[in-house]
Amino acid sequence: MLAVIGSCLFAVVSTAFGQHAVEGFSLAPGVLIDSANEVAYVMTPQSRVEAITLKDGEVVWSSFAAAKPIAIRGQRIIAQVESAETTSILTLAALDIKNGGLLGSGTIDLGTGVNSSIDDGKEYQFAIGAENIDTKTGAVLWRYYFQKLSGPDAALAPAFERFGALNVNETASITKIPGGGFSRETGRPPYSLPRVLRPVSEKPAPDKIILDLGRGLRYRPDGVAVPSPSGVTSSTHASMTGPEAAATVVPATGGLIITEGSPGEEFPITRRIPGDQFAFSVDGRHIVASAFAGKIEAAEPYRWIVYTRGTFEVVARFMAQTSLAPFVLSKDHVIYIRQPYQRRYGGKMQSYPLALVARDAESGRIVWTQPVRDTRYQGPVPVQAR
Repeated sequence: MLAVIGSCLFAVVSTAFGQHAVEGFSLAPGVLIDSANEVAYVMTPQSRVEAITLKDGEVVWSSFAAAKPIAIRGQRIIAQVESAETTSILTLAALDIKNGGLLGSGTIDLGTGVNSSIDDGKEYQFAIGAENIDTKTGAVLWRYYFQKLSGPDAALAPAFERFGALNVNETASITKIPGGGFSRETGRPPYSLPRVLRPVSEKPAPDKIILDLGRGLRYRPDGVAVPSPSGVTSSTHASMTGPEAAATVVPATGGLIITEGSPGEEFPITRRIPGDQFAFSVDGRHIVASAFAGKIEAAEPYRWIVYTRGTFEVVARFMAQTSLAPFVLSKDHVIYIRQPYQRRYGGKMQSYPLALVARDAESGRIVWTQPVRDTRYQGPVPVQAR
């Protein structure tokens, strides 16, 4: 229906929080992974931000001062504060990374017609996220989309869209970036927000990889197509924008060919990874290959095999509910987003919410799950919009 953009202290942190630099990754809207401290900051269904240990899923602290974590800046979590009414005013809070205490806040008016709601509405969607893969740096991007879906003039009503970029510091002080922070030549907004972007150097790096999708074009991580060895080209996968986007890839023939090496040298490692669909981890360090290997009525019919990028070592294999999902490997755990689903068990229908899931890499068993607030609109949809 809509374009997909898809402080109360309860505990004191332990010595797990070090003084070293924080590595922050946005795994999904409202879910930040702090790989340096082995903690996830999660938007909970109870409209609060919680710090969860990646090892065992224990709650380190919980804060009602904000609802949706967006970025990590220094030793603070930047999070969106939920408004009780429709408003174009965006409020961000700075939470202490050690205990969730409120250290500062800032507001900014995003403009007429914009609704900065965390939850999607029937006709609107507001998305906000960090610009870079490492959420410590770069701008905070936002996009608002509105499409009239009911009434006699709904079919002819144009879509309303606004977007922009903000500078946000450790105290949650907010300033607008002139021109929205995007190219004046293209004027392109962040259509896929929240998304993960990796800065690409003009010079090739030693760890650059090339994906050969069975036959036809090959792609570098920056999405640039290069001729395949066979000289055969195809536009079948021309829409691919790079593996960091975690896009579904269906090769023309079975498996995925990955070649790695230093620029200007012979590529020393080439592997064919078997599977039906492939994706990179959010931090780009691992590759997952999945294949349908169970019964359609099974709760987890897809087999995941996770490889280390470069060495192609298998670090995890397990059955999962979906073919692909945003994921990251944290030491001996695979952390990923599980979509909500229903399953009949013992003659009764059971519902499972949107959740952050941790699996033991060696055994594949689920170690812990943490429900995540599902912000998608789930109400009735007008007939003409179906």
